Amino acid sequence: MKRHDMDLVSLIAGAVFAVVALTSLVGAATGESVDLGWLAPVVLVGLGVAGLAGALRSGRRRDEQQGAGEA
Repeated sequence: MKRHDMDLVSLIAGAVFAVVALTSLVGAATGESVDLGWLAPVVLVGLGVAGLAGALRSGRRRDEQQGAGEA
């Protein structure tokens, strides 16, 4: 089985959605009112971090390929 690189964007997006789901689950289990006003900023920050990580990783991969071509 071929090992593949970790997809950091998907990992961050999954973590954000898991936190939202866990918060809602805990709120429903305890009967507390969960204020999801923080949801939009957290999602936007998570997507921004994921996009930045993807761009940095893409640039590093491109540099590695250029370095391998020169050898």
